[in-house]
Amino acid sequence: MPQFNKILLILMLLLPSVVLGSDQQVRPFLGVGVSQFDVDFTGIPESQTQVPVYKLGVQLPSSRFYADWSFHYWPEAETIIIRASYDRLFTLGPRLQLFAGINGSLADFHLDSSHQQEEFDTGPGLGVQAGLLVQLADYWYLEAGGRYSHYWLETSSELVDPVELNATYETFATLMFVY
Repeated sequence: MPQFNKILLILMLLLPSVVLGSDQQVRPFLGVGVSQFDVDFTGIPESQTQVPVYKLGVQLPSSRFYADWSFHYWPEAETIIIRASYDRLFTLGPRLQLFAGINGSLADFHLDSSHQQEEFDTGPGLGVQAGLLVQLADYWYLEAGGRYSHYWLETSSELVDPVELNATYETFATLMFVY
C-alpha cells in the first residue's frame, strides 16, 4: 500500500476521536464482514468478487463515522479500496436501526503483467450507502446494506490501452463489536 494511503487511513481513523472528544456516548467499534462487489471497468471485462471488509470507527446515538478497507483480486487486476464514511442512524425499534450515509474513498488500482506492463494508479471516489443495523447482544451488532461508489481512476501508458475503474456496486454484511 502506498505511503500516502497509509497516512490517509491513519488520519481518517483519528479524526472522529479528535472532533468528538471524550463524550461518554461515543462508542468505538470494529468489524469484519464480507462484500459482494460488482465492478464497472472500462477496458477489461466487468468483474464480480466476494471480499473480506475490515471496519473501524465510532458510533454516537444518531450517527457514526468509520473507515473501512477491502482488497479485490481478479486475473487481470487488483484493487485496494480505503473508504471514510459518515452514516446517519434512524431508530426503527429497540434493537433495529436504519442507516444512510455518504463516503469518500481512494482506490489503488494495479493492472498486472498480462497486459505486457504493470501499471499502478490511485484515484478518488464518492458514494452513498444504506442498510440495517441490528443489535444482537450488548456489544454485538450485525449490519447489512448496499453501497454505490463512483471513481475517477484511469490507468494508461504507451503499451497499455486505457483501463478505467468507473464504479462499484456492493452488498455487504458486517459483524461488529461496539464497546
